[in-house]
Amino acid sequence: MKIDNKPPVVLTLVKNDRAERQQKEKDPSAPPAVGDDSVAISQTLQQADTLNSVARDLPETRTDKVDDLKARIDSGDYNVPGKLVAEKMIARILRDKQSQQDE
Repeated sequence: MKIDNKPPVVLTLVKNDRAERQQKEKDPSAPPAVGDDSVAISQTLQQADTLNSVARDLPETRTDKVDDLKARIDSGDYNVPGKLVAEKMIARILRDKQSQQDE
């Protein structure tokens, strides 16, 4: 075994870690040292997370719309033109055929 004046590797790593921590305490805006793990969440991501939370709290069914449609159907005021129904049906058939061809 060769003995030299170099400190053990573990001791060197511990000293380097302490020095980096002390530097961060002095200057928090300093960039992280190589090997440090850090996570930075952008403001956009924080806003998206907030919106996602709000959306989760919303009811899945808009009862006001459903109640309005039920009342209009019951009273006979709800009328959908046949042409509009036919256009939607044809569009759906064409979309389904296209997706089958893409598979």
